[in-house]
Amino acid sequence: MEYNKAIIIMSFGSTHLDALDKTIKILQLELSKKFCEYFVTVAYTSDFIKNRLLNMNVNALSPSECLQSLVNKSYGEVIVLPTHIVNGIEYSKVVDCIKKFDGKFKSIKLCSPLLNLQDVSCIVDTILNVFRVSHSDFLILVGHGNDNSLNKMYSLVNLEFFSRGIKNLYMSTIMGNSSLEYTLKKVKEYNPKRVTLVPFLFVSGSHAVRDISTKWKSSFEYLGFNTKCLLKGLGEYPEFRSVYIKKVQQLL
Repeated sequence: MEYNKAIIIMSFGSTHLDALDKTIKILQLELSKKFCEYFVTVAYTSDFIKNRLLNMNVNALSPSECLQSLVNKSYGEVIVLPTHIVNGIEYSKVVDCIKKFDGKFKSIKLCSPLLNLQDVSCIVDTILNVFRVSHSDFLILVGHGNDNSLNKMYSLVNLEFFSRGIKNLYMSTIMGNSSLEYTLKKVKEYNPKRVTLVPFLFVSGSHAVRDISTKWKSSFEYLGFNTKCLLKGLGEYPEFRSVYIKKVQQLL
């Protein structure tokens, strides 16, 4: 089939191939089925990840390489779907890259990151739909985090939890002012029977293994909490993939 339209999934990526198979590849397949007139491809915003994948004999392109390949093939319409959680450094790379291709396509449209002001309530609805937490449990969603201005988006999720009277769900980050020490304090105040740690990352890769399942888990266990890790990336849940698919649909 010949295409004139394309959707590019732009992700930080991961060197954990099984994690990519469970997230990006499934999203790519679902987008191809939903928007059959579009060619759906993938690009990686991390040069380190891209180069590691190439060394592992995985075909991997940077955002600029991917866009240039579409220019060379005379594509007319492009939709860029970043899987990034917030408008941080990696998302900014996507924005800057797209600017360099201004005028080279009939149209090029960019989807918003998962967490933005307009979508906080929708994301909380999705979280509550995916993660059913009993009153005696405490669920911690662990994002990557960045500087304090970007971490405000995670704080808005916590404010939404609070406004709905939910006291045993909390959005934390590996980096920033919602980090481990403050999260430990929140859990001690609630004093649950069980604690569950969940990566709030599209792909559950090195951060989930290096930070969440080791340092974070042991910190809660040290305080006597029965703690488990649910090491699935958001891209492994149909409900979150549906949010990304709707972002594409809104640009059509």
